[in-house]
Amino acid sequence: MVDELHDTKQSAETLLSVDYWRRICPGLHIDDSKFQASRLERRGPEVVDRASCTDVRQRLLDEGFAALPAASLRWSIDV
Repeated sequence: MVDELHDTKQSAETLLSVDYWRRICPGLHIDDSKFQASRLERRGPEVVDRASCTDVRQRLLDEGFAALPAASLRWSIDV
């Protein structure tokens, strides 16, 4: 079964289908609006420090990349 799911044996249409990804990982929440809504309800702001957002935005514009320290993010799962 694993061999038949390999990406080299799939069409572009199959790779973009929800069914394909559910076959690979049945526990994945693909196109699951109920799950997404439950996560959004439990979440607070993702970023602890708004000043970091301004700094990161400016670095993206100036340098093309930026990073935030993990401590400045609020994760919805244990990381």
